Amino acid sequence: NKQKKLKQNQNKSIRKMSGIQAADECKTAYEAFKLQNSKGGEKFRYILFSIENEEIIVKKKGAQSEGWDEFLEAMKELGCCYGICDYHAEGESSGRAFDKIVYVCWVPDTAPVKNKMKYASTSESFKSTLGDGLALHLQANDLDDLDEEDIRKKLKIQ
Repeated sequence: NKQKKLKQNQNKSIRKMSGIQAADECKTAYEAFKLQNSKGGEKFRYILFSIENEEIIVKKKGAQSEGWDEFLEAMKELGCCYGICDYHAEGESSGRAFDKIVYVCWVPDTAPVKNKMKYASTSESFKSTLGDGLALHLQANDLDDLDEEDIRKKLKIQ
């Protein structure tokens, strides 16, 4: 409990340093996203968030018919962003279906230094704003960092 309190204080100080906070719509969108597979209604494969006017906002939602490649392409088009993907896969040896939420802080090498710093310094506090349910957290600077086979290994999908 002491560690949790320390982490909360660290996140508060990070937010104060960067001055960037998530709009309420981010938490609301994430809560709905987490529960979408157990409910009826609109479903999305991914949500992308970006920093605009010193605030993190929901920038794009991907249709449920889209996959990992479309998620990567959407991040690449957007430039620096945070993304969550509802990653579905079937284990090759087990045949079990896996359904995991993957969080990506996408900061391409080609981005301006100011943007890189802004996204990198705000990522931890944004993750804590979203809360639980993220199976995998990734920091990526290049599409090679997001190779699907590596993702499957990190998620222990066999």
